[in-house]
This record gives sequence, C-alpha cells and structure tokens, in this order.
Amino acid sequence: MTLGQNSAGRDLKVRYFYLAILMVGGLLVLGVRLFRLQITHGEEYAAKSVENFEKKIRILADRGMIRDARGEILVDNRPSFDVFATPAFCQKCSEEVLPRLAAWLSWDAAQLQHARDQMKWAKQAAPFQPTLLRVDLARDELDPLNASSRENLGQLRFFMGRYDEAAADFKKALELNPDARISHFFGSLTYVMKGRAQDALAEIEGERNDEFRLEIYAIAYHALGREKESDAALSELIAKYHTVSAYPIAEVYAFRNQPDKAFEWLERAYAQHDGGLPFTNVDPLLKSLHSDPRYAAFLKKLKLPA
Repeated sequence: MTLGQNSAGRDLKVRYFYLAILMVGGLLVLGVRLFRLQITHGEEYAAKSVENFEKKIRILADRGMIRDARGEILVDNRPSFDVFATPAFCQKCSEEVLPRLAAWLSWDAAQLQHARDQMKWAKQAAPFQPTLLRVDLARDELDPLNASSRENLGQLRFFMGRYDEAAADFKKALELNPDARISHFFGSLTYVMKGRAQDALAEIEGERNDEFRLEIYAIAYHALGREKESDAALSELIAKYHTVSAYPIAEVYAFRNQPDKAFEWLERAYAQHDGGLPFTNVDPLLKSLHSDPRYAAFLKKLKLPA
C-alpha cells in the first residue's frame, strides 16, 4: 500500500504539509527578529551591551562647602577616585601592568609587592571581582592614568598648532593604553606638520583603522614627493570610503594643494553630515584653502567663525 492512497496516508501527508508551513513560518519570524536585532537596532543594542560592561555613575556629594560666620571655608569638597583592577582581565599583571602603575602612582617596592600579593590572591579567590589597589586618588593624580584625557589634550594642542606638546601627549596616551583610539593617527599627522613625514609613516603602522592609514599614506607620501604612492593611497581611500568619509578625502586634496577637489569633497562632507566638519576652521590640513573666497563662504555655511 502506498502512502497517500488511503485516508490515513492522506491525513499524514496533510499533517506533514502543515508542519512544513509551521517550520517555514518559524524560520521567517526568526529571520525577521535577527534582522531587527542586528541591522535595524544593531547600534542601539551594541550600545546597551557596552553599558552593561562599563558604566559611569555620578555620585552627588552629600554636602556642600561649610563656612564660618565670616564666610571663610572650613570644609570643602574635592573629587576622589579609587583604582581597581580585575584579575581575569589583567594580562601580564605582575610583570608589566603593576610596575607601570607603580611608576605612575609613585609606589615604593613594598607597595608594589603588596599590590602583587593582592592580585595573586584575588586571581584565585575571585578573578572577575575588581580588586581595590589604591584609595582616594585626587584628580591631578588620576589624569596621568587616563589615556583618553591625554588624547583629548593632544588633539586640542594639535589644532592649536602646538605640535611638540601634542606629540608628547599622543606618545603618553599610547604608553597608558597601546590601543588608544586616535593616538597613532593624530601622532602621525603631528609628525607630518612638523616636517617628519617618514616618522609619520612609521607611526601609522600601529594603527588598525584602514581609513586612517590610507589618509596618512596619501598625505605623508605627498610630503615626501612620492606622488605615485600618494595617488594610489588616495584612490583606495576614495574607492572604499567615499560614501561615509568625504571630509578626510577633502583634507588630503587640500594638503596636496588641489583646492577645486578639496571644496568638492567638503561639499560632499556637508551632505553626509561628516563628523569632521566642526574642525574645518582650525584644521591645519586645510591651510591652503584659507585665502580662497570659497573657504570663508563654506565656514559661513557651517556657521563657524572665520
């Protein structure tokens, strides 16, 4: 007897048919959910994931300043910070991390050894629990430990034309955090502005961001007179990133003293709402455009001071 030739067989085929429809429907629902999770709301959920791992909490002071009858301050508030390290995430902790921390915080040998003992015990007892290493760190003591602060300071000094200080800031940021977000890139730009394009090429080799590397290659090779290599890097930069990063392309053209192309890409950057546009009036890479009437008009369009 063949399946489907009697009533029981036909009922079984119908059941299989509905089961298949149910499975296909379930896969479609799953696909839609994955699309919403990864594409439609991907950035939102990624941000929430970061917030679950790292979060800054502002703790308001319980009291303000206490003054006497003459108005003189008896008790004041000041920022206070504690230093923690999580053993599970502290690679080469005893050999590299703690000695560097000891140097920044001016620990003596006994304090360094105490920290090593703390981390050794914590790694066995509670490896994912933050271990307290220093209590009541003042703001001026904390700043040298903050790579992001050094990067921000270096970026400010770069745009002010204080290149020696900016180079020192980016170097320090990389000492504090070898994966510092923009230090290789801005360090390379600083070298270019100081007339050390060869050093810029060496510095950018530590950068993981392909777009940053291509921009530096295009600029540094031009500064060295190696136009074929500059053209190749610029062509690759345009091919890969023209839809999202018009401002860096405009920077390259301006540095190469090609104003028409530079203004063309600045207009594209404006259409793209490029994040680099707020720096247009202070960007030293755009210096060749300052005497062009189109530059003042573009700043006016951006509502930036000339």
